[in-house]
Amino acid sequence: MGEARILVVSHGKMAEGMVLAVRMVAGNTGFLDWVCLDENSDIRQFREELSRKLDEIKDADQILVLTDIQGGSPFTSSIGLLAEKGLTERAFVVSGMNLGLLLALALQKEIVSEEALEEMIRQSREGMKRFRYEEDDDEGL
Repeated sequence: MGEARILVVSHGKMAEGMVLAVRMVAGNTGFLDWVCLDENSDIRQFREELSRKLDEIKDADQILVLTDIQGGSPFTSSIGLLAEKGLTERAFVVSGMNLGLLLALALQKEIVSEEALEEMIRQSREGMKRFRYEEDDDEGL
């Protein structure tokens, strides 16, 4: 199989925090990177940084871009720059990322089929549960 590269993109420091959390759990996988649109940068600076990061991984067999929210600047900038660079054939962009999904992709370490990605997204959604504390009930833990 080929090489997949993962780029995590968000508002604030969320993307950086998620990558650091994955590295804490799974070790330094070496193919995860991030770009953050924070309060100290404008959209032009953010797009320049994102463009540079995409240039660094453009030769990968697959590019996976995970973003925080659909329609936000990190999401729309990712979509636009991937198209400008002619990388859409080898890229998936996923909005609404969570740590479970990023961890699953990081542990994959190779290209992911569209079907496998959809299954990982489904599983990451199912991992979101509301905890209800009931006295003398440890089963919910």
